[in-house]
Amino acid sequence: MKSLSMYIGGNTAFSSWLYGLLVGSLGFGTVAVGQVGGANIRMWEVLLVAFAASIFMKACLRGALIIPNTTAIVLVLPLVLSVLLSGLNANRLDLWFKQTLLLIAMITLSALVAQRWSRAQIVQTLRWVTYPGILIAAWGIVELFFFPENLQVYWITSTEQGLPRVRSFFAEANEFSQFLCLPFGFLLAALLFQKSLPGWERWAYRGGLLVVLVAQALTFSRGGILGFAAGLFAMAALAVAHRIDEIRALLPQARRALALAAAVLAVLFWNAVAVAEILTALLGRLLSLLAGGDATANLRLEAMTAAVSAASSSLPTFIAGIGLGNIPHIFGEDSATTGNVLADIFAELGMLGMLSYLLAVLAALVLPLRSLAMLQRDRDGGMLAMFVGAYCAMTAILIDGLTYASHMLTFFWFAYGILLAFHRHGVALKKHVRRGIVHDHN
Repeated sequence: MKSLSMYIGGNTAFSSWLYGLLVGSLGFGTVAVGQVGGANIRMWEVLLVAFAASIFMKACLRGALIIPNTTAIVLVLPLVLSVLLSGLNANRLDLWFKQTLLLIAMITLSALVAQRWSRAQIVQTLRWVTYPGILIAAWGIVELFFFPENLQVYWITSTEQGLPRVRSFFAEANEFSQFLCLPFGFLLAALLFQKSLPGWERWAYRGGLLVVLVAQALTFSRGGILGFAAGLFAMAALAVAHRIDEIRALLPQARRALALAAAVLAVLFWNAVAVAEILTALLGRLLSLLAGGDATANLRLEAMTAAVSAASSSLPTFIAGIGLGNIPHIFGEDSATTGNVLADIFAELGMLGMLSYLLAVLAALVLPLRSLAMLQRDRDGGMLAMFVGAYCAMTAILIDGLTYASHMLTFFWFAYGILLAFHRHGVALKKHVRRGIVHDHN
């Protein structure tokens, strides 16, 4: 019997490219390749089926039994069961069925990513996150000039003026903002922690980080700004606990990145007044969360309160929720989320779903920490950088989820799978250390 990781990605160019296309396609949020039963089929879903089928076919041809990573399955099993149980209370079974299929597909994605725990596979995953992420972030900036009429607008009520919010290939700016958390974490961690990075790639990452920062500013997403801040905090916390010397590198590079971002914004809008207006609007949106009086924040608070009240109306709905995907049944077809991941989960999956989600997230944050000490002991600077990047990205997405339903987005489950892959990598390293096998990768 052989591990599933033997077959995922494998050593064939076809499998590597197929997986790379799958990861790269996660940034094409609303790009559909067709419809089945009235539901849009996304590019990543087609590639996911193709990739899973290739794994199964290779296993059958080799006559080997596939043994999946049981940790990845056990952690999400309670959440899947709560989703199925919530269907008993669903008023709209069609919505429940559609969202259940989508969630199972994303959980399958995380399980496949979690199996890719070897060093070569994790390195490949990193490259397919960073470069497509940079390009998709860049397109979000480009569309500001070529397709401004298609963008959402953030209205500054005091002056009756509006500022466009970029969204790239996504349905809205907040969703694009959450996607940017993925390349942000990996790019920053690679620049700070990976000393062996080639010169050309270091410059590519510096430019890419700048593009991601500018794109995030142009989303005007409060969740995105808070998410980036949370990712930086998580990175600093890991540095304090394990690599204190790296904090000194963080501050000057962060200052340079912010200065460059401001300069690029000035060039984009051709005058410093527009840059000041954007930064002022961002600061105002952040402060409005604390001061109150913001129309968007008030609407979200009202929606969260109504959703929680609906789930608390009876004992069955309190336990199992109103059914996954059934928030539109409360607010109408144009409101698929309350704007808060915890409120969404409690309303649709009840207390069982809430506890299952929190348990799965906590495990994904705690279990991989064991790998950190092993990576340092193995003196693998590249893997250490990728680990910090994955942790930073996951933390940013979780905080960003306070303003959007992150549990129904592919990049949340993708980051979840990467952390579990690091957990499995750490387990393998520990076995090697016990046998006296230590490699120097720097």
